[in-house]
Amino acid sequence: MHNTSFDTQYQDKAVAVIGFGVTGQACVKFMLARGANVTLFDSKYDDLLDKQIDDPLLVQVKLARFDESSEFEGFHLVLVSPGVNTQKNAIQRAIKLGLPLVSDIELFARHNTTPTIGITGSNGKSTVVDMLNTGLSKEGLKVAVGGNFGNSVLELLDEQYDVIVLELSSFQLELTFSLKLSVAAILNVSEDHIDRHGDLLSYARAKQGIYKHADVCIFNRDDVLTAIPPEALPESKSQGVDDSRSQRLFSFGKTAPLACSQAVELAIFENAEGLYINNAKILKYEAIAHLAKHNVLNLQVALLCAKAILKDDNAFKKCTMSLMTYRGLAHRFSLVRQTTLANGMQTQWINDSKATNPGAAIAAINCINENDNLVLLVGGDSKGTDLSELKSLISSRVNLLLSMGKDARRFAGCCANTEFVASMESAVNAAKQYVETCTTNSVVLLSPACASMDMFKNYQHRGEVFEQAVNAQEFS
Repeated sequence: MHNTSFDTQYQDKAVAVIGFGVTGQACVKFMLARGANVTLFDSKYDDLLDKQIDDPLLVQVKLARFDESSEFEGFHLVLVSPGVNTQKNAIQRAIKLGLPLVSDIELFARHNTTPTIGITGSNGKSTVVDMLNTGLSKEGLKVAVGGNFGNSVLELLDEQYDVIVLELSSFQLELTFSLKLSVAAILNVSEDHIDRHGDLLSYARAKQGIYKHADVCIFNRDDVLTAIPPEALPESKSQGVDDSRSQRLFSFGKTAPLACSQAVELAIFENAEGLYINNAKILKYEAIAHLAKHNVLNLQVALLCAKAILKDDNAFKKCTMSLMTYRGLAHRFSLVRQTTLANGMQTQWINDSKATNPGAAIAAINCINENDNLVLLVGGDSKGTDLSELKSLISSRVNLLLSMGKDARRFAGCCANTEFVASMESAVNAAKQYVETCTTNSVVLLSPACASMDMFKNYQHRGEVFEQAVNAQEFS
């Protein structure tokens, strides 16, 4: 059990910050501004030492090497960046000493007074956050987004907002204990980051921590791992949960809600006539017919969040209509190019580089017309996830599989027509050669189901390289 008790007066207190990425830098700035004595621990100690004299931030801190021998005894607080594995021996020793180890999100939680929405899940988080930013901003609210998307959460404390929307990862949530949310939502839970969390249930439990201090909890009724655990419900007094609030439950999903589900106050669902909240139609089917299946679910969550935040029915209706023009984020099932062969056959080239786990790739494949030839580009670092469900879908839906990167061979045997390629350019060339032989329409889909850092800077870089390779092709 982690110690989560610490004094929020930091003047002259010894504070350790582990990691100097975006999160670590924000933590250092936050603590220095409040008079703390900061020691920065980083595995790139030698590089930072060389830069220290010229860096206005680094010159104000003490530098220390972060490795298995690092010691944290005597620190008032240890701030851990999300990329740092808490299973490392040095971190575990700090926990045994009873030191408070927290995320930047927990630090934000201790100082935030603005109504906040938290979104987590294996897939779709960024899209829902962006949808909410779009819809709520058009209603005249001053909206800030942060966490795993946009700005560091600590930077959001410096200005006044009407609402803050956070994308929260399992890494951030596992060291967050007192985040009070106006709305908390888990979109889905599928195999991801198993190399870090150990198993699917531990990963799910990290996600479920988002509900603990939320006023409104939104879960996916088709995904049991998004359910609110008993200890997060207000009536569980024995768990020490703040039960002075009345927690409201909303649900979304592909299936219709059960009529007997009395505990759920609002349920959103789709049928052949449109989108409904309980018995009230909020959108005609024609208004959502253009959306990919997974984006209909993302829209459901965004609308439930807006319903919880916007008390005025007219404001909610305007927000709903504004989301009908939402066009999505880059690298998330985005059309790069549509090409036409001399025989009239068309090929769509789709960049879904953000699909860094099997669940995301499965969602993307299920959006493709079953009558189209499907060329799928996969591979990278699979993070120890179970690929069996994805492999089964590939075997039934994919006409050509192009696999690359560190774990390329993990995809062997799941498609009769498989090629292992050394680069994105080689993959795009192979895809082009294949679709030029097809006598029906085709889709070339980059949906890797893996992380990107084995070959690229990040998923954005991977998507950009794909788009460049596609746009460089000449078609007859």
